[in-house]
Amino acid sequence: MLKDIGSGIVHVGLKPSNETFIGIYSSSSVNYALCLYATWPYSMVPVGIYDTLGRDGVQFIIRHAGVELIFADNLQRVKNLIEWKNEELSLKTIVSFVEPTDELIKSAEEKNLKLITFEKLKENGRNNPVEFVIPSPTDISMIMYTSGSTGEPKGKMINFFTFIFRMNIYKYRLYYHT
Repeated sequence: MLKDIGSGIVHVGLKPSNETFIGIYSSSSVNYALCLYATWPYSMVPVGIYDTLGRDGVQFIIRHAGVELIFADNLQRVKNLIEWKNEELSLKTIVSFVEPTDELIKSAEEKNLKLITFEKLKENGRNNPVEFVIPSPTDISMIMYTSGSTGEPKGKMINFFTFIFRMNIYKYRLYYHT
């Protein structure tokens, strides 16, 4: 399934590269995790986007990270992304975990946004598989933004070496200190 999702992202027109930033505007869920994990075999960088950031924070992150594709888990978030889209944002594609309404599809078209379902993205990936582009340890594994309570949100880039190192520390602690 991860290959289907990652290949689907590439099929939309994005490069399998550590310079490709993918937004995930969703509550924590299995689909959130699948989207996160599907970016890594293609060296793409997932970027978490949260409701608590509000319109200005969401727009800032999309602009700052150059996000062109965002996964959204409900119709309100899809609607927000469409309404908040402006000329400054690089956003081109919204992938909805739920079937969008005709009104949302029309609104997306008016803003020159491609709106597809998660199922369609996976189907496109399954029918157009792309080989993995494995990241290096120094590549960025994800970007986590702060709330921006003291100004603009700040993005923290975490590379694969740091991520794996931290995971091994937790594994060590669980194994030897339980």
